[in-house]
Amino acid sequence: MEDAIAEESYLLLAATVGRGTQAEPTLTEVLSVQPPPLPNLAPGDNSGAEPVTEPAIVSRPQSRVVVGFNKPEDGSLHHTLLPRTMVIAALLAALGSPLVAFVLERQGHLELDGTDWYFDQRGRSVATAVLVAVVACSVLGWLWWTTAAALNARKRARYTVSPIFAPLLILLMSGCAVLLVGTLQTDRFGDDERARRALVVTALIVIVVVSHFLILEAYRRAARAIGGSQRPWLFVILLPWATLAANLLAQFFARTVDASYLGVSALGNMFVCGVQVLALYQAMSSFDRACSGRHMAHNDRGELPDFLRSR
Repeated sequence: MEDAIAEESYLLLAATVGRGTQAEPTLTEVLSVQPPPLPNLAPGDNSGAEPVTEPAIVSRPQSRVVVGFNKPEDGSLHHTLLPRTMVIAALLAALGSPLVAFVLERQGHLELDGTDWYFDQRGRSVATAVLVAVVACSVLGWLWWTTAAALNARKRARYTVSPIFAPLLILLMSGCAVLLVGTLQTDRFGDDERARRALVVTALIVIVVVSHFLILEAYRRAARAIGGSQRPWLFVILLPWATLAANLLAQFFARTVDASYLGVSALGNMFVCGVQVLALYQAMSSFDRACSGRHMAHNDRGELPDFLRSR
């Protein structure tokens, strides 16, 4: 009988090892072994009877299920705080340009004559340095942020803006801006070629403006794909056109009624530019929050009301 129990335990152990599972004796159970029937013997006659074995306690191995988890993907995102700060700081510095002009005028480096102004050598150097710093900070910030934000959006949704789309357009805009400055300062266009010069300037400005709004529209669509807010992007896109219409209307009234509307429109433009900077900051911040997963995904946001309405 002990050989039969040992053989059964050996077979169980061999089957466990053959399945390739990690087994260890963690559960014991009592296997009651029924003794064979005894022959009919007379009372008191125990001759020829086999000894009755007690129930044997056998350790039966139980296979342990090892649950494996896939290693999660690296959730680190590309840094966007510093480039976003660079862009906003550059725009705020551009808004502070009247303050720089006021300081230069107080120091005698800037002369105002109605709507015209004249810099001396010192004032021209300071104004050029400030302009170059603002433009360089803005361009580098936009290049950095658009690339990093596009790469982060790729981790949230499959079809978003390409990481090289905005940098290519920003480089195109920078080249057109350099050509525009060179065209305005060159004297190769004579008096009889003013129409040609105006056409070149207009074409360069159109390329810059269209490229700018293409970038904004691309990231608005990417924000929708990753579940971010689109309102700040729509505000940034539509506000300049509304401001342009308001300026045209203000110039009409200034010519027909009073020139004091020019001062009011200038203050209004400064206020609108401040609102534009604030909206752009909100748009970029909401995009980064959506990339980090702190916004509800687009699909979940659309399925939740449907599920509630079905109940």
